[in-house]
Amino acid sequence: MFTPMRTFFILITMGFLTLTQAQIAYAARHALLIGNDSYLEVPALRNARADAETMGTALQKAGYEVTVMKDRNLKEMKDDVREFKSRIKGGDEVFFFYSGHGVQIEAMNYLLPVDVRADSEDQVRDDALALSAVLSDLRAQKPALTLAVVDACRDNPFKGTGRAIGGRGLTGVGGANGQMVIYSAGEGQQALDRLSEGDPVRNGLFTRVFMKEMERPGVPIDQVARQVRAEVNRQALTVQHEQVPAIYDQVIGQFYFYAQNEASVDEVELVFWTSIKDSSDPAELKAYLEKYPDGQFSGLAGARIKRLEQSQAIPEEVPVATSPPPVVQEAAPAAVEAVNAPVVEVHTPIVETPAALPDPAAAAATEVNTPEPETTANPEKETLQPLPEPIVESPAALSEITPATHTRTTASPPVNAPQAQAVPIPAESQAQPIPAQ
Repeated sequence: MFTPMRTFFILITMGFLTLTQAQIAYAARHALLIGNDSYLEVPALRNARADAETMGTALQKAGYEVTVMKDRNLKEMKDDVREFKSRIKGGDEVFFFYSGHGVQIEAMNYLLPVDVRADSEDQVRDDALALSAVLSDLRAQKPALTLAVVDACRDNPFKGTGRAIGGRGLTGVGGANGQMVIYSAGEGQQALDRLSEGDPVRNGLFTRVFMKEMERPGVPIDQVARQVRAEVNRQALTVQHEQVPAIYDQVIGQFYFYAQNEASVDEVELVFWTSIKDSSDPAELKAYLEKYPDGQFSGLAGARIKRLEQSQAIPEEVPVATSPPPVVQEAAPAAVEAVNAPVVEVHTPIVETPAALPDPAAAAATEVNTPEPETTANPEKETLQPLPEPIVESPAALSEITPATHTRTTASPPVNAPQAQAVPIPAESQAQPIPAQ
């Protein structure tokens, strides 16, 4: 099992990783969303407020601190950006979303508040919020990521007023390092509020697609943006409309709305394996396999467990004594031992051949009296080998042996009994061997 110090180390490390990952995934994320529908001097919109609300709910689920503002005038929009900037610190992740009208004037993009006046370009400059100013304010706080999403028509909102204000709508923007700007439509295109008059979804096409794609775990934000562009274009073509979102990406590194769950597990698994990979205790390696049966190091753990178990078994291996043979196979070795040993029990050779037994009285005397160490038997008889196996294993001979006694049975030996062979008589018995018939 784990030693106390090793267990303490693993628990502390895993707890630290879990806390760090939670901070990375959910802390220091800020989102400001502005939706303007109710314009006074330019055409009103239908979905901008709903888009800001719905996108804010989606970002809140992803761990952002969300602020949603609707139908804001110029002063309110400036105040919103200023207050939002004050909450951002170095290394934070920032999301800025604007839904409403926008216009380009001399290569500058302006986000229009609901009280914008359409008297002249100079008036628009004074009454609108420059997108570049918003990006500059956010960049000054040194966030790790700034993602600005502008869901606005990129054609000129003033062209229907009879005034020559602005160009074709919003133009491209060159973001600084760490910034990504996404437009809901390409330059000169109109972003669809809905796919048809009977469309029940209250959000614009870009917003509804963006919210769906951002929920995919483990997909980097830059890939989310490209998937949104492809899907918006596909759905717009179903109603014979051209809408291709534009992406201006200067982000360094990878960021996620929802990080891939397996990434944090891999880090914890690596710490676990590092702490026990050199262990000489198979139980610690087995604990790893129980937690990560399909882990990155499961094959190594299994091989090391097998090697450790084999190495620990070698010193303990000793020759295993074979179990004693059956009683019928011990008779012959006992006869040899009786010949070579000075003091041996003599009952084993006596019971094997009933014909070789002497008179019952003599047999009883032989068992009671301890024989002399010196044998008087013929030395040549001492070298006789034990009875052949057929004598020992003969069913007829075995049936005449009475267990745990030394008396002969009353049955007469068979005519062809194995009495024809010489039977060794132990020296201690003082009985003369019976000649073969």
